[in-house]
Amino acid sequence: MPKLIHSRDGRFLGEIDLQPGALSIGRAADCDIRLDDDTVSTRHARITTRPSAYMEGLLDLLIEDLGSSNGTFVNHKRLSKRHMLKHNETVRIGSHEFTLIDEGTRALETTTIILPENP
Repeated sequence: MPKLIHSRDGRFLGEIDLQPGALSIGRAADCDIRLDDDTVSTRHARITTRPSAYMEGLLDLLIEDLGSSNGTFVNHKRLSKRHMLKHNETVRIGSHEFTLIDEGTRALETTTIILPENP
């Protein structure tokens, strides 16, 4: 099962197991991942986990910024649209970092997968 490793300023803060569904990230009390950080918007980003459309038994993990003021970054690049996370990619929201660990797709890092243009 994929998980996020949560850290801040290089310090480990915890692990978040990812199950099918959506997780909201932000400062609001009702967010699934609540970040007490003034640089994080009330409803900053969302991670959606769903069964893969292309690989049976695997999960697709999509992250999107929800119009935050300071942006959501994947591997130091600001998101402009929804992004499919891959093993070992790092998401930064404010001063918090989340690294995806997905053992199920780790072996695919060196495999070329050709997807149809219109899923």
